[in-house]
Amino acid sequence: MSRFTKAERKKAKLRLALTGISGCGKTYSALRIATGMGGSIAVIDTEHDSSSLYATEFEFSSSNLDNHSPESYIKAIDDAEKEGFDIVIIDSLSHVWTYCKNEVDVVAAKSFKGNSWAAWSRVTPRYDALIQRMIQSSIHVIVTMRAKTETAQIEENGRKKVIKLGMKTEMRDGIEYEFTTVIDIDHSTNGAAVSKDRTHVFKGKENLPLDETIGQELMDWLLGGIDEPLVDDNQLKALNNMLASITHEGASNKVKATYPDFAKIKAKDYEYVADKLHSLIEWQQSQPNQSQGANQEQMNQGA
Repeated sequence: MSRFTKAERKKAKLRLALTGISGCGKTYSALRIATGMGGSIAVIDTEHDSSSLYATEFEFSSSNLDNHSPESYIKAIDDAEKEGFDIVIIDSLSHVWTYCKNEVDVVAAKSFKGNSWAAWSRVTPRYDALIQRMIQSSIHVIVTMRAKTETAQIEENGRKKVIKLGMKTEMRDGIEYEFTTVIDIDHSTNGAAVSKDRTHVFKGKENLPLDETIGQELMDWLLGGIDEPLVDDNQLKALNNMLASITHEGASNKVKATYPDFAKIKAKDYEYVADKLHSLIEWQQSQPNQSQGANQEQMNQGA
């Protein structure tokens, strides 16, 4: 059997990032694009419920996220999927980066004698877990990210002047690699400058108005591929057998809430889900003599 198979574009879920400075219209643009895509919209709002300002113009549900830890974001994404939403808007993702930088200072002072480089070894896995959760989400994900103008002072004709070098996203470097499309919003025009686009929806277009039409065009592209294969019968049987081995009520309920129907899991995600179940089984076997209540917090961290 050949190791390689003919490449085919599959139907996909959107991973879209909108970046820009304060007041450029990131939240409003995200809502317009999501509305054009169709389906139910959930907003994870880290901006003190600011998305509610647009409740009379768009139909969506929101959840105010006061705790900006990676785990809080992950839980909110989990809940959006469990509650059956088609699209989740994370407004904004930048708050988790601010949290992580502050957390490094705390961890460094507590465990590494002030060594922040060493402290990142504790914080980076938590940040990475959130990024992976977004990538592997079963629904469309739109995020907004704050940006700031980078400037430099130069000397020209004997006089000093400040020039703009461009925009710097307030996130860890390289975040743009995780998205299908990245759009930088111009504050003066609210138009789009597309810095990354795997869809080619924006090819040859400049200063685009970000409206419902963009959402419709993105959906046409996303649905233009073939259906991704789901787990086969043997994989489905293996997952159900692993679930049957998890006798801890809290752990079992967590799995059922996260994966209500194993038959809908994509084949490419089988190994990821199986590893999660194996981790729960190993955790359960390592704690044979402790009560379920005493182990609940450990189970949540291990899952």
